[in-house]
Amino acid sequence: MAFVRIVIFILVLLLVVVIALISIAMTAQGGMPTGGDHPVISNMSVGGSGYDRTGPILTQVFVWQCSVIIFAILMISLGVPKKRRTIKVYLSLSACALVSIAVWSALFLAYRAYLESGSTMYFLGFPVASAWMVYGIWIGHLPLTVIYVFGFHKRIFTEKDQAEFAAILSDHQKRRAE
Repeated sequence: MAFVRIVIFILVLLLVVVIALISIAMTAQGGMPTGGDHPVISNMSVGGSGYDRTGPILTQVFVWQCSVIIFAILMISLGVPKKRRTIKVYLSLSACALVSIAVWSALFLAYRAYLESGSTMYFLGFPVASAWMVYGIWIGHLPLTVIYVFGFHKRIFTEKDQAEFAAILSDHQKRRAE
């Protein structure tokens, strides 16, 4: 039954993603989305205000990315064998989703603050939004990697599974040889 609920939730998330993308596509672009002539250098284009171009779609972009993160975690949960889908597995994956969404939120808020104010602070040599991208994104997904690496033989493919697979493979090879 949990499998069906996960699949239904995945389908709902896909609908949210599609609605967000349609909403982004239908939003009028302000500013100079394709650039404009540079006042001094003739072969150069200038982009105008970043907030005018992207401000109207920021909410949709935020919802879209949060949906994609949750979608990825749900797809990963489908890879866990049914007999090993425990509350601990779901809590671990949920924690990974929350960490990833927190990092995405920090990146998003830093970028929006830059667009609204036109100024930024720097962190380890990068503007704050870029620093979240460079340093934060991989950290946001590190818990998922750690869970996968250290939990693979316990939750995904155990030694017993390996032995069963080897027996099936051996039986198949014997039948082919006959």
